Amino acid sequence: SRHVLDRSDLADRDRFGKFTLLESLGKGRSGEVFRAREDRTDRVVALRVLAFEGDLSPESIGSFEHEARVLAGIAHRNLVGILEAGRVGGVPYYTMPVIEGRPLDQVLGSRGHLDPADATALLLPVVEAVGALHAAGLVHGDLEPGSVLVDRQGVPLLVDAGIARRLGESAEWSRTGRGPGASTYMGPERIL
Repeated sequence: SRHVLDRSDLADRDRFGKFTLLESLGKGRSGEVFRAREDRTDRVVALRVLAFEGDLSPESIGSFEHEARVLAGIAHRNLVGILEAGRVGGVPYYTMPVIEGRPLDQVLGSRGHLDPADATALLLPVVEAVGALHAAGLVHGDLEPGSVLVDRQGVPLLVDAGIARRLGESAEWSRTGRGPGASTYMGPERIL
């Protein structure tokens, strides 16, 4: 069931708890990412907030917090780590380092056709990051170009854990082929 959380302290779109929101970096199916400044330290972070506006379900909150735990528990040079996680007014969030760069789909769109060497150099680090998830016993479940940022040095970084679940763990979406995620990039385990 869906419900409205107490968001009286979220009425100001320039603030989220102890963070000053500087700009929106992007909005997806499960929330929004902001460039934000943490008040006490003055540190600028990427702040991912689940559904800043609207209703939240216990399932969406659980999934979002699961993703934060997954990312916090794995260290890999091509997987952006979690700095902090919490809730403000019942709305979950987590922070990550700000990655100055562009989403992989924008990079591919601007570069056009890639020769095999360039494609390998761009995608192999992503495969290694997904391999780190697998080594931890997890399946990403929603890998798409928007899940990867390419920094200013051309290094691709996986910025989310998708709808990660444990290897071998059954999920309704894997049995039905329906559920969260982008069907365009749906893995075979979701449709078999």
